[in-house]
Amino acid sequence: MKCPKCPNNLIEIKNDAFSAMKCQGCSGLWLDSDAIELIKKSNDAVIIDSDNSHAAAVYNEVTETKCPECLQSMIRMIDKDQHHIGYEACSDCNSVFFDSGEFKDLADHTILEKIKQTIETVASNLKN
Repeated sequence: MKCPKCPNNLIEIKNDAFSAMKCQGCSGLWLDSDAIELIKKSNDAVIIDSDNSHAAAVYNEVTETKCPECLQSMIRMIDKDQHHIGYEACSDCNSVFFDSGEFKDLADHTILEKIKQTIETVASNLKN
């Protein structure tokens, strides 16, 4: 299966608990919708998602992507809790693609980040 962001292949990550694939080129992650919560709960996000900052910066700019599973156009999404995390989602098969480092960041939503987000929200509301 080809990566939706670069011309390289996706390879299967072997795990009994979830199904995931990783790009050999840009290090992006392809996950089915059920895998996201399983990986976050198991703390495997840090292990499977390398942080290739150069690749993430380059391929994050690629906005027109096709689902490698069903070949439908993918939609750019923003995480509802961490607005700096963008990823691509397929509305047909419900799979998602995270650029290198994004999924690890999503899974590592720390207390400090939650406090910072709350302060930013309060500050924004006070301005209005």
